[in-house]
Amino acid sequence: MSTIPSAATYLAGEGALGVEIGSVAIALALLVGYGLEARRRGSLSIPALCAIAGLGIFWQEFYADWGAYLLWSPSFHMMPWKSTLWTTPDKPWFVICSYPVFMWSAFAAMLWATRRAIRRFPATSPLLVCLLTAAPALFAINLAFEAVSVAYAGQWSYVDVIGPALSTAKGQQPILYPGIPFGLFGGVTCYLILRQDVAGRPSFERLLRPDRFPAGWRREALRALSWLLVWNLSYWLLLCTPVIAIREIFGEASALVP
Repeated sequence: MSTIPSAATYLAGEGALGVEIGSVAIALALLVGYGLEARRRGSLSIPALCAIAGLGIFWQEFYADWGAYLLWSPSFHMMPWKSTLWTTPDKPWFVICSYPVFMWSAFAAMLWATRRAIRRFPATSPLLVCLLTAAPALFAINLAFEAVSVAYAGQWSYVDVIGPALSTAKGQQPILYPGIPFGLFGGVTCYLILRQDVAGRPSFERLLRPDRFPAGWRREALRALSWLLVWNLSYWLLLCTPVIAIREIFGEASALVP
């Protein structure tokens, strides 16, 4: 492990207010847009469900952050939720809105690329295609996003890293870890979305038997709840669990991310 440069421990958080306002504005636009779409269609689309599921996993960010030694800039407005077991001591409010925005946009790109790859290689296992297409795509999207936020704006940084890292005066960004388990979450979750039944819906939606209700809000609520359950399970098992376990077993104590 290597330690963040002392000049970056304060983290200036340049553009923090713009990130907060922008996240809220885009999230509200998604809410209105997909709300109108659902009213017109009579059902929730896959992109709308990706945004809903993305919103539903925001709380796990702070567990993954603890495992990865992520330190937030104090320039963000913070929740009253302070240190609890396996969470970072500071938790920005904007994360609630940024999660549906990020997951909606990332999964739109990942699903598009994966569908094309599956059509191009129809004899290949869909799971393998997702792991070789969606997982690297999410890894690359996240790496580019963090490069701007960490290296150029100092909005957050990683106090300690495993493996190679981009170290600047404004912050430190790991290149491979935890990006690899995050990419694995993306690949597996894309596979689950594309593993569909004869009606063209993800098979996991049958968990709560939404079709026992006629078309309407009850059926769509159960579909959305199925997505929330599956995404929370996938995110917790594939990202949070390994990073928490690795820090607990191999990590060092940190005064900044206790």
